[in-house]
Amino acid sequence: MENVRVLVQPSKSDWVDLPRRGSEFRSVLAAWLTGVVTIAVAFVVDQGWEEPALSWEESLLPVNVFGAAAAACTAMFVLLGWALGRATAFGLVLILAVSTGLNIAVGHASAPVWVSGALVAVVLAAVEAWASSRQLKAVKQVAARFKDGSTVQVGSNALSAERRSLKRGRGFTVGLAALSIVLWGWLSVQWFIAGNEFPPTDGSSFDPVVAQFAGVATALTVVSAGRNLWRWWAHRQARQTVWMVPCAGGPVWAPGLDPSYGDGIDPKDADAPGCSCRTEAQRRLIDDEEDGPTDKIPAGDYCLIHGIDVVNSLDHNTFRALARTPWFWDRSSVLPSIETDTSDTAAALVAFAGHAFGGIPAQKKGSVMDSASPKVEAAEELRTTDAAVPQWAKPEFPPPHERGVLDIVDLSPAGMRGIATRYRHGRAWHTP
Repeated sequence: MENVRVLVQPSKSDWVDLPRRGSEFRSVLAAWLTGVVTIAVAFVVDQGWEEPALSWEESLLPVNVFGAAAAACTAMFVLLGWALGRATAFGLVLILAVSTGLNIAVGHASAPVWVSGALVAVVLAAVEAWASSRQLKAVKQVAARFKDGSTVQVGSNALSAERRSLKRGRGFTVGLAALSIVLWGWLSVQWFIAGNEFPPTDGSSFDPVVAQFAGVATALTVVSAGRNLWRWWAHRQARQTVWMVPCAGGPVWAPGLDPSYGDGIDPKDADAPGCSCRTEAQRRLIDDEEDGPTDKIPAGDYCLIHGIDVVNSLDHNTFRALARTPWFWDRSSVLPSIETDTSDTAAALVAFAGHAFGGIPAQKKGSVMDSASPKVEAAEELRTTDAAVPQWAKPEFPPPHERGVLDIVDLSPAGMRGIATRYRHGRAWHTP
């Protein structure tokens, strides 16, 4: 059944140590510079500034018509090639391979330059392909090691989000392919008409402007199709697995994979009689609160319902029973997790396959793993050059000094890891 998947529960070290693809910036820069240097050196070798204008008959030759398309593609690469992201190297291989063939065909002196540039592009693309394959292989190996026969049911929201994520980009590829066909067809008509005309008396040549746009559209179609194909293949290798995420680290990130933090209350709870949290938050106008999650309201320190004195007045048993309540804790304190949880985050990724398909974030809902919405986005690659994701950053303020300690509550009798330290003038802090 589609909604029953194999459960994978990796250790923290195996999850964090899954290989990543390295710096995207360096990859894009290397490919872009290779293209720019190749084009510039070839122009100098061929003394392009002295190239004579083509006659009408010469301009109708296939090598010159397609040469104009290749020239347009290379020019577009110089201007916007970096926008292809990690696909820059693969796009460069396509562009330089066509340009190399055309320059060899016409016997340009720069042919060896184009060959060299194409070979460098092949190496860069091979490095990217190797890194992608290496990560997918590692994902499959870790999954095989931690499969214990357990299965889990995946909810309808997660399944819908999975299908939606796989379909992303296909429409764009189809649109580019259709545009390419139209443009090449248009060029064929213009070419045929020009070939049956008498040469212009002004000595002008056939200018296949449509070919230039057709070449760019075709190159983008190939790159887009390659991306979609790799996403489909990676998902196919991992579609039967659901990964329990053991910690807020690893090769991908998505909202919900980071630990839960304290201090927030639901807006509906702020409407309770006697609650002053909403008013206090608006009055304080703290920048972090203005930019924080809109679905939570910071608990007011002096609120009669959610204040510090309320937290500190609870006996230990009552505190333990309600210890998973976010507003008990300081805004920078991680909430305690239950000992029986398979992960610190109680989060999962459906069909996680590394960067190619980051998996659909899901949460436990009874015996089912499901997403909050059918429009949830797949997790994104967390590159080695990324700074700390805000949700994982160090606490804004360190815990208060030990002289302010009110008492310590052992959370283990309630099945939770660690202890809670309560402070006279601050909210509780959790220590795993």
